[in-house]
Amino acid sequence: PRRACAREVGAMCGRARATLSAARVVSTSGTCNWVHREQYTGNNYNASPGSMFPVLRLSDPSRDEPPDTRVVESMTWGLVPSFTSADSKPDYFRMFNARGETLSQKPAFKRLLRRKRCVALLQGFYEWKKEGPPGSEVKQPYYVFIANDTPDARANSHGNTTTDGTRDTETNETADDQPLRCAALYDVWARTDADGKTVSNHVTFTVVTVPSSEKIKWLHDRMPAVLRDDAEVSQWLGEDTEDTDDGRQMEGGLKEEDGGLIAHTERTVLTEDKRLQNLLRPFDGANLSWHPVTTAINSLKSKLNGLECSLIATRAVETNTGNIAGLFAKAKPKDASETFSSKKETTHPPGTKKTTVFETLFALQSSPSSEKRKEQPHTSPGSSAKKRKTDRSAQTSVAELFGKCSK
Repeated sequence: PRRACAREVGAMCGRARATLSAARVVSTSGTCNWVHREQYTGNNYNASPGSMFPVLRLSDPSRDEPPDTRVVESMTWGLVPSFTSADSKPDYFRMFNARGETLSQKPAFKRLLRRKRCVALLQGFYEWKKEGPPGSEVKQPYYVFIANDTPDARANSHGNTTTDGTRDTETNETADDQPLRCAALYDVWARTDADGKTVSNHVTFTVVTVPSSEKIKWLHDRMPAVLRDDAEVSQWLGEDTEDTDDGRQMEGGLKEEDGGLIAHTERTVLTEDKRLQNLLRPFDGANLSWHPVTTAINSLKSKLNGLECSLIATRAVETNTGNIAGLFAKAKPKDASETFSSKKETTHPPGTKKTTVFETLFALQSSPSSEKRKEQPHTSPGSSAKKRKTDRSAQTSVAELFGKCSK
């Protein structure tokens, strides 16, 4: 299903951290113009497609905005193309990522590449790696971010051994991490309610992805196209270029007015698509960092979206190993002395000996009740004869019983 992860379009898994403060958004974007500011909460540590993010774009005169100015807009992650039927139910998981290598080839993205480029601002993103022995693998989430390149940030980081045995950067602190400025595309969809009345223009975006850098290839094969600085942001937005029909810019030259040979100097620059492609490359900075986080975020049904989502946690395979070891410790077999001593035995007071069966029978014969029977008066001869007959009958029966047992 598409909701698992849109791997078929080369996507990173759809989870990110939307926690930049308003002040941080302004300082990162370079503008105070913010459309739909109230729709961005800034406290979603486990944001999935369908969540709000602050996104930087150039102004749109068709929306009554002054030309050539930067604007931040709260947009929904997960592209819904403008040509989507107005009464359709939006599927934010369908196009939440766009493969950078094929933007100019996919109809849904090609038309946006020219006029609707934007920059998604986020704190970091999550990626998953299957870990553990076959048959009992665990999907371990990792939080990926860009640590501040400061002495304090470097002091909080340490080498980490990745699954391929190499050493790299893993950090303990994320409070001072840098915002990620990710290349993205947006579109405006006019959606309607059940009655067919237009409700609003719904603005959505998709994050452009590129092959993962060497540092995190062990974790996933794709990552967001991170723009390095404000100059690259400006180039991606198109602030420093003028669009031409053939994608070229020309410089001065010499021309003859009357037809014939025209001598001129021409400097051909890369087409816009090619120039943009140069911005879409893996980010492999020294401060690219990550650490394992709780597996509680694996399911969106958990509704977990607080700070605990991005805090460093013990990897699940390490936790499970500890539990199994404890289980075997509890199952340790008892030794022979413990086994025999655990059997219940009859105890006797000190100084006494164990009574045999014959001693017990002798004691019964000599008991007061036995003496009382001896002192009873004799009965009449008739009754005595009758009693003897009964005794002989009983003895015969006992004899017969022993005879049967011996057969």
